[in-house]
Amino acid sequence: MLDAQEYLHLAVNATQSGDHHAALSYLHQCLELAPDNANAHYLIGAEYAELGLIDRSIEAMEKALSLDSGILTARFQLGLLYLKTEQYEHAIQHWQTLNELKDNPGLATLAQGMIHLAKDEEALAVNYIERGIELNTLNPELNDTMQYILSLAKKGKEATAEKQNTSNAETETEENQDTSDSPLFLGAYKNSKLNDD
Repeated sequence: MLDAQEYLHLAVNATQSGDHHAALSYLHQCLELAPDNANAHYLIGAEYAELGLIDRSIEAMEKALSLDSGILTARFQLGLLYLKTEQYEHAIQHWQTLNELKDNPGLATLAQGMIHLAKDEEALAVNYIERGIELNTLNPELNDTMQYILSLAKKGKEATAEKQNTSNAETETEENQDTSDSPLFLGAYKNSKLNDD
């Protein structure tokens, strides 16, 4: 019979292979043997996010952090999940914790960028996210997700500038259009599948 750590390693390998069914099975077996394994809760939360089970993912990530508040990637990803579900205060709360990091300037700077993005401050968000990507050498896989978010923030910044430069008549026309998918409101991101690291 395998022990909890062995199941956890099997789950990591399955995740890397894109076998979500096997990963979930191994993680559930791991948690049966070690229900307080923070890493297993984090990984199962990541799997749930990949499958679009956002509420379950949030619950698992919160459980992981309650067991080990030092899982920084879980905290950052939890902020993304709360942003996706439009729970901005919860997202900002988690990113503010990361923003105070001294030994991980890349993640701290990315968190600051996400705080600005959650507040619809696209110009500041772009600056911080670009800088954060440059500084983030401890978790380079996260940069793929951040590049996508950066592209949305830039579109939001451009949309804001264009809106400010339009005439009153043009502005009235724009206000009558459906903006549910406008990058300014992060519509495209909120409807996208999260890529967890």
